[in-house]
Amino acid sequence: MKNNRINRNSKILNQAIVLPFVTLAVVGFIFFLSSAYEPSWLYNWQDIRPEIKDTVKLIEKYGCITGETVGNNGKTPQQWHRRKWLMKNATESELTKLIDYPNGTVKATAYEGLIRKNNSDNYKLISEALNDTTTFLHYEAGCVGFPMLIGEYLVKYMISVSDRLPPLPPEKIIEYNLSETEIITLGNLYDERMNKKELYLREIYK
Repeated sequence: MKNNRINRNSKILNQAIVLPFVTLAVVGFIFFLSSAYEPSWLYNWQDIRPEIKDTVKLIEKYGCITGETVGNNGKTPQQWHRRKWLMKNATESELTKLIDYPNGTVKATAYEGLIRKNNSDNYKLISEALNDTTTFLHYEAGCVGFPMLIGEYLVKYMISVSDRLPPLPPEKIIEYNLSETEIITLGNLYDERMNKKELYLREIYK
């Protein structure tokens, strides 16, 4: 009887020693997952070709949209070529699916690619982009960089629909087939978003 009691007490003692370590390991693992988790882990890549997927991951990893030249030396970064390649080689269905990708740089590239293909409903695309007030991207050109909404990027650098912006250079003008009423509607929506941009930023980065 005494031996049974000793064995039982020994097991209880072992469990009491091991349990905190197991609990600590589980909590640590959960904390690691929560801090390292990326929404793109759950993205469904079905119907997107491997070469497009690989390029998307590289665009996401670089972390921003760039102008043709960046830095003091005015070099063209690989990201600029990478995005051009994706917009040219991805199909319309692939770009349409990438609009739902959980990364602002990738989403903006998908929108831009669709608009450049000239086969899409540009009014619908720009409206959707302007109504996305929770996704930001970082834009770099020359020696400066700043956060932008996706719709803000499209309007500033692709299809100017607001009198608040200077005209685009002739070489950057895109045939976007918008009626005057659509241009006015999009311009008003753009102005509304810009008036609230600081509020949207605070909500995202609070």
